[in-house]
Amino acid sequence: MYFHGRPCKQGHTLRRTSDRHCVECNAKRNRDWQSANPSAANLKNREWRKNNPEKSRAQGRKRYARKKAADPRKYMLTCARRRARVRGLECTIAVTDIIIPTHCPLLGTLLVVNEGAHGPNSPSLDRVFNSYGYVPGNVVVVSHQANARKGELSSPDLRTLTRNLARLERDAMHAMIKK
Repeated sequence: MYFHGRPCKQGHTLRRTSDRHCVECNAKRNRDWQSANPSAANLKNREWRKNNPEKSRAQGRKRYARKKAADPRKYMLTCARRRARVRGLECTIAVTDIIIPTHCPLLGTLLVVNEGAHGPNSPSLDRVFNSYGYVPGNVVVVSHQANARKGELSSPDLRTLTRNLARLERDAMHAMIKK
């Protein structure tokens, strides 16, 4: 690619390709051809993806990260629908039912949307009552760390776990003091 300083016939001052076409005009010509020939364009794209799997995967990851960063609620909804389908649960929530607070309501940590993989403080959609599906009123956004710790446990199970953990810590402390 090169640029010689003169605008093209359409007035674009972008770089030129090796065949002297303006990059912007070339892109428009390609878009117009794809619109006019969708099946041929689809075939051509499929062939390119087959011949360039690494580049295709990298582009897909970038596109996915951009979409997730733009509106994480849409990503959360898509994942919730998939989990509901796999587990046979109801999923009637909409994007507007997903409200991302600034801090995790369970741990109090600041929620941060990461590009790519989940971090411990990434927002995560949690079902308050695990026996119900993803229905309005039964979902809340918490940190990924809090959601992973909670898992499939109910409130009574968590209270029992906490009570038993406190007892184990107390017993261990007494055993260490006696030695």
